[in-house]
Amino acid sequence: MELTYPKSVILICINEFFERFTFYGIRTTLPLFLKNGLGYDEDNATVIFHLFFMLSYFTPLIGATVADCFIGNYRTILWFTVIYVFGSGLLALSAISALPLPYITFAIIGLVLISLGSGGIKPCITTFGGDQFKVPIQLAQQITFFAIFNWIIAAANLSATFVAPILRSQQCFGQDTCFSLLFLVALAFLIMSVVFLVAGKRLYAMKEPDGNILARVAKCILTGVAHKIKESKTESKQQIDVPSETRSHWLDSSVDKHGSALVEEIKVVFGLLPLYVPLCFFWALYDQQSSRWTFQASRMKRELWGVSFEPEQFQVTNRLLILALIPLFQRVIYPMLGKCGLLKKQLSRIFWGGIFAALAFLMSGFLEIQLKDSTAENSNVHIIWQLPQLVAMVIAEIMFQISGMEFSYSAAPDSMKSLMQAVWLLTSAFGNLIVALVAKFKFFEEQEYEFFLFSGLMVINMLLFAVLCWRYHRRIKRTSSFKKDSLSSTVTVTEDSRRNPSRA
Repeated sequence: MELTYPKSVILICINEFFERFTFYGIRTTLPLFLKNGLGYDEDNATVIFHLFFMLSYFTPLIGATVADCFIGNYRTILWFTVIYVFGSGLLALSAISALPLPYITFAIIGLVLISLGSGGIKPCITTFGGDQFKVPIQLAQQITFFAIFNWIIAAANLSATFVAPILRSQQCFGQDTCFSLLFLVALAFLIMSVVFLVAGKRLYAMKEPDGNILARVAKCILTGVAHKIKESKTESKQQIDVPSETRSHWLDSSVDKHGSALVEEIKVVFGLLPLYVPLCFFWALYDQQSSRWTFQASRMKRELWGVSFEPEQFQVTNRLLILALIPLFQRVIYPMLGKCGLLKKQLSRIFWGGIFAALAFLMSGFLEIQLKDSTAENSNVHIIWQLPQLVAMVIAEIMFQISGMEFSYSAAPDSMKSLMQAVWLLTSAFGNLIVALVAKFKFFEEQEYEFFLFSGLMVINMLLFAVLCWRYHRRIKRTSSFKKDSLSSTVTVTEDSRRNPSRA
């Protein structure tokens, strides 16, 4: 029996569009607001921008914990959106120069609340959407949902990237720019996201939280560690040399106290975590599109066919390409390459996404060399020369981000899906921390050398990722083989007992 596509998913996607419009609208102009509106220089504006992003991707751990352990995905999304609304309101007030307010204080507090609100939502909304499908019957529809969901995010990003500079460039309060208008529109969109979320409450399939899963996981791990330490001391005293192939996993000692199901789920998570370590670096490159690449664009000629672009507005090209290429990759490129045995797995797509990101930054470094001592007024380099690096980064985003989200959901145990989405988002937090540290300590005087450094380190990280993937697949095969052998032995013993009751 084929099930109909869940109507609740439509409202979840609309909610995500409005929320992402708010976030990307703020993100698009935030570096320029920090520099031109609050008076920071480029390096400090870059540091604050990436610290904001870092916090936005650390806080998903809080949202995932609250959702999985206490109140479920729906309530978590709702209450963190309320925090988000307060933060957006403070940021809007900080941009109104006519008010006698501590602008910087309001702006920083607003950004912290936005980080907490948006971050708390992120792991829950993806899982909440995936939970609307009955798997395995609707597995194909669920996979399609993740692609559509990312297309919705790209559409919101495109809309915000195009509209935000237009709103920002209006005159208000005696100034040539109007950041406050942009932030107020973003606030209105966020309020609309709450309206659509609440409107679908009766339609949602809601899974109850599994209790304090993190506390149970922590207790299970502590039991295993304590037993391992005790076992090691005993072996050391008795000088016992136990062959590695006969040793059980150190967590198996927790089975009697915490149950085999929880132990097996923790083993799965521990097997996944090493894969995420090298992925952090991708975001160190990706999120510089809104900071370093925007500052780069501000020193280029920005007139095209008689139309003048704002520095951050050329990234509309990026979003247009995303909207066009996501269906192309899903419907044409992946199936075509799959017939040749290429890019069939999510992890291989993530790897090549990282390589394309490295290529994008290699190109941005060479472009930076051409822009030495340039300003928008005297530059001979047209903004169209940013297009190749934008195209490379778009391909990287499609292969890396969508595949990473799908893998984090499908590979995670049922009780820890929001948690693994948070771990996936946490890679972005560490990536932005890397950028903030590099900008703060100014390792290079010349910007092109910094771009080349990021490109080279990205390649190294992807090679490390390839090694970790090989070890992960080998572990999966070994575990599957062990379970198959155990099942076969059990069946053999059972049949033997039936034939020879006296031996039973």
